[in-house]
Amino acid sequence: MPDGVLKCDGADDCRRAVRLQVQHGVDWIKVYADRSYRQRPDGSFESIANFTPAELGAIVDEAHRLRRKVAAHSITPDGHRAALAAGADSLEHGDVLDEATLKAMAARRIPYCPTLTAGDAVRGPRSVENPVWQALWDASQASLRAALTAGAPVAFGSDAGGFDWHARNQADEFGLMVAAGMPPWEAIRSATVVAGELVGPVKAGRLGCLEPGCVADLVAVAGDPVADVALLGSVKAVVSRGAVVKGP
Repeated sequence: MPDGVLKCDGADDCRRAVRLQVQHGVDWIKVYADRSYRQRPDGSFESIANFTPAELGAIVDEAHRLRRKVAAHSITPDGHRAALAAGADSLEHGDVLDEATLKAMAARRIPYCPTLTAGDAVRGPRSVENPVWQALWDASQASLRAALTAGAPVAFGSDAGGFDWHARNQADEFGLMVAAGMPPWEAIRSATVVAGELVGPVKAGRLGCLEPGCVADLVAVAGDPVADVALLGSVKAVVSRGAVVKGP
């Protein structure tokens, strides 16, 4: 798409957009719930919701009808309210998480994908023109800690387009999560168990286990990643469904 996104106007047109994406083989629908971020004089943040409730509701409803999930790009509480009201399955970025959002995510088990690497990559260049991006980065650190305290699921996500995947290792996310206050083991779980449940559906007794009959996707690193999550940036071996894809 020329603008990087497929645009739609009105509930019916938004349903058509979802159908078009699914027709082309999309497994997930990502929707931009908000845009145009700014910080108020009192330090709080606001944004503009991209869709009316009817439009966003139609997007999520049609995706779910077609057995697809919806990931909502949402930065501030304005976007979170719209996305959660529509029934989105995850919140992407979520730099500013307020108490109401965290309560809803914890109660409904809606995962939060912080994408700290993307935020770290864009905050410098974008802050040259708009200082809000540095402020959003600062808020994202507190938001991750708040999500952990509230018991909201945290799923590992790297974002597509936020930074050059050839120039920067997506595994940097582990280190940024830990630096923000996430225990290393929980950071690892965010990229395995939690992410697997989000992508789902998880088959009982088949995923997340190391026994005969399990679907084993494994990576090996040269050391203990719980002691040093940076090791996950240098994978030595990969086993997928019982076959060695990459040898040591």
